[in-house]
Amino acid sequence: NSEFNTKLHANFQLSYIFSKNPVVSEDYNVKYISADQDKIDISKDVYEYTELSIPMKKLCSDDCKGLCSVCGINMNQGKCDCHLEKTNDIWEPLKKLKSNN
Repeated sequence: NSEFNTKLHANFQLSYIFSKNPVVSEDYNVKYISADQDKIDISKDVYEYTELSIPMKKLCSDDCKGLCSVCGINMNQGKCDCHLEKTNDIWEPLKKLKSNN
């Protein structure tokens, strides 16, 4: 396992609208809340947007080769002998169908 630091860039805007009859908005950036509430808990919204800003593939730099998805070796420091097309056996029947065409 390798550790590295990266900056997250999360830019989002949410609107909280007080309403006597709060409804679920079709616009995911608008939240209707009861006018009776005196506090707004934004922790769930901040968490969700922060999670969405995490890169799908975590790389230490733009030219990073990443980690082997099979054995986890740092590909910047060496190569491994893993066969990278290792797939789940559940897909074998579909592979056979594809190869027959």
